[in-house]
Amino acid sequence: MKNQGSIELIGPIKQKVWGWPVVINAIFGGLGAGLYVILFFMQAFSVDPDAGVYYRTPGLLPPLLMGLGFLALAYEAGHPMKGYHLVRNLRSSWMSAEVIAGAALILSSAGDFFFPDVFIKGIALGAATGFLACQGLIFYRAGAVTSWNVSIIPVLFIISSLFMGMGFVLLLAGTGQLSVGPLFLFVAIVFAIVDLALWIWYVSGDRGPAFRKSTEALRRPFDVGITVGAGHLIPVMLLSVLFLLSPFEQAMTARHVMAFLCGICISAGGIWQKRSVILNTDYLRGIEIGKPGYCVAPAGSVQRK
Repeated sequence: MKNQGSIELIGPIKQKVWGWPVVINAIFGGLGAGLYVILFFMQAFSVDPDAGVYYRTPGLLPPLLMGLGFLALAYEAGHPMKGYHLVRNLRSSWMSAEVIAGAALILSSAGDFFFPDVFIKGIALGAATGFLACQGLIFYRAGAVTSWNVSIIPVLFIISSLFMGMGFVLLLAGTGQLSVGPLFLFVAIVFAIVDLALWIWYVSGDRGPAFRKSTEALRRPFDVGITVGAGHLIPVMLLSVLFLLSPFEQAMTARHVMAFLCGICISAGGIWQKRSVILNTDYLRGIEIGKPGYCVAPAGSVQRK
């Protein structure tokens, strides 16, 4: 898109470097880290003296999910045996930092399963938090992609991964593997509202014509129906009903069904949300020549000499 008084040499074009392997890592890696954080705090706030045993088996899921994401990254590197290249630029690459944090989470969470210890749990929590932060910064620091180089992106990735972790907990609750109380349900409602608000702010933000064009796919009715409707509005309604029904033991079967459906909706919305951001908005900035007194700058911006 042109700025007033400028000549566009090359319009925005889609990047072809990051594809489905990156999407898979963003989904499974983010879900694994988010799930660990949620399980950590559920255990920390549990009044059950046997909480450590109760959350032990679900605690194996985060490293397994993280491992699936890493397999996709290794494939992206060209060959699984070349995955070590991902950690060669730790000082300058957020992806290298993400891999280190993810590896630390896999080792520490797996170690905590076999040798439960508060110190190991703390390491795993720090690694999970670091992984989520690095994942958001990977996309934010991709300055050539207009729709990713927005300050809200790191926060959006962190919140959506935590919300997806809550969705996975609800799937486990729906199958009777975990139980969720009023506190969890209330926090989940808050996260759903916050994640929805961030998403609307991101999609509808006025950040120039180049950004609007790059994010056009996110405003299509089908995408809005999945991310906003199925991924947020339906879960808020189901979570609200679950919250109201939580004191009634006779509604256990209905609660299991609603928890499972809510988990499916949150998972579907979160997966589609990340998939859409990575694959549908990945337009590189165009190149344009500005008016006198300005130098060549990416389309959608004007830089003074």
